[in-house]
Amino acid sequence: NCNASFGTPAWCRSFTAAYAIREVCSAGLAITAFPAARLATTCPVKIAKGNLLGFSIDKYLGEDYPLYERYYYSYQRRTMNPDRILPDCLTSYLYSLYPFPWLTEYRTLFDVIMYRGKIHWVVSRLLKKSKSYESFLGYTKEEILWCRKNKKILWDWMVNQGHLWSKDPMIIRAYTHPDPSMVFKGEKIPPLIGVWMGMELTDLYMQQHPNLTIEELLSRIDFRDIRNVKF
Repeated sequence: NCNASFGTPAWCRSFTAAYAIREVCSAGLAITAFPAARLATTCPVKIAKGNLLGFSIDKYLGEDYPLYERYYYSYQRRTMNPDRILPDCLTSYLYSLYPFPWLTEYRTLFDVIMYRGKIHWVVSRLLKKSKSYESFLGYTKEEILWCRKNKKILWDWMVNQGHLWSKDPMIIRAYTHPDPSMVFKGEKIPPLIGVWMGMELTDLYMQQHPNLTIEELLSRIDFRDIRNVKF
């Protein structure tokens, strides 16, 4: 009951807007229902099964919620705001529809960031959050500036270090984990930098393939024809 709990907040009204995402039916997707929020403990798990999707409403009480400050790190709390409900739900839904294949030949860092990047790119487009991919990931102004300033340098470094083709889980985690602990040239890299890079690459890929549908993009696992891109 949105009114009882939050006085009809923006995120609740946005679920009405989510039904407008039926426009993606033209791309072959079938998002048919979003059930009421499921109250739970502080477990952050979203559940997607068939055309039913549930989430724990108490994961989104605001990053300054006192209980969160006791049990979560700051990098975790930054995503625990009400405006993250809809993008998180749609992202989880698409992850369930298009799971990572885990094929032996497609398990490199490049494959992982392209998989996660295309999912986030699609959700950002569906929600009309096209002003910047950085803001969609919850980056601060300083982190946005860092990404734009260092994109080419970081990409060249990833290529030269051989990270893109690595299957080392620790290397993959460093680029895809929300903990901003990775250091590049003496500076901390924004969290989820690999996901951001994947969104950038997906956008470039779609520019190069203007006739590709959203469903075809989500179903595709081989993006090797773009790995030699020059930013």
